[in-house]
Amino acid sequence: MQNNQSARVLAQLGIVLAFVAGIALWQHEYLINLYIANQLTKVGWVVNGAILALFLLGLTQMVRLLLHYRLEENALNAFSKAVKSGATDNMDKLLPANSIIGQRYHTVAGFFSSRTEINHNALAATLLARETSKTSFIKFVNNILILAGVFGTIVSLTVALIGASTAISATDSLRGIDVVIHGMSTALSTTMTAILAYFIFGYFYLKLMDTQSYILGRVEHETATELIPRYQVATRSPEQALSELLTGTVETINKFNEFINKMQTIGESQNQVLENFEQLTNENMRVLSDIRSILRAGFRLRDESESEQG
Repeated sequence: MQNNQSARVLAQLGIVLAFVAGIALWQHEYLINLYIANQLTKVGWVVNGAILALFLLGLTQMVRLLLHYRLEENALNAFSKAVKSGATDNMDKLLPANSIIGQRYHTVAGFFSSRTEINHNALAATLLARETSKTSFIKFVNNILILAGVFGTIVSLTVALIGASTAISATDSLRGIDVVIHGMSTALSTTMTAILAYFIFGYFYLKLMDTQSYILGRVEHETATELIPRYQVATRSPEQALSELLTGTVETINKFNEFINKMQTIGESQNQVLENFEQLTNENMRVLSDIRSILRAGFRLRDESESEQG
């Protein structure tokens, strides 16, 4: 059964956001009075808006990474299926070139083609550093959300203290009380917003880290169990290297001796051909002499020696 952890996290995130949206619609009157109505200053809008903007930006980046890891899981599932079925010949076409397992496959295959030893620890450390850098902004948002709520609380309490100071110094005792109430309300709203955002964001941040660890773990598992045994170049000791060098030298010498023997055989064959050609030439000369003698006898011609004596 194939795992789809990223898909489960995305489904959980959708359910939680839908649940929060439902509560917001149900209590919309209270939320409007708390966040929008009767705001004497813009402190609440600015702080709560900043918290909400950070939350949404971090959540968008988180969803994008989860969708990315879903594609990575599909690539890993395809790789595992190909390995189990033995269909590893078309791995280049099967795996996306930009996927983690596809890049790891091409890297290991490249090391094997260049006869380079595969350093699994270096590959794992490089991949971990690259993937960790993708979550830096999400980690920043996770760390800053609760601090943003504390900052909003401090600013709101400052506004409340200003209102209290105004109320104390004014001759009219009711003057400045509304600012105090506004400051306390803003402190409550910013704190509540930050806590709720941190609670949701922190949970899914941990789920994202779990998903990332799961993906990287599967990649390293497939590398250690499938890729390295298939493409690892065996490490050689100096003694083994010297032995292979001597073996190669002996093989070269044997091949050279075979070449010399073949050249000697060719030379002997050439000498035999020359001897045969010389014998054939002598035999032809004898045949021609016999033919000439027969022709003289048949036509009763005198021999050249007799002509000269006459």
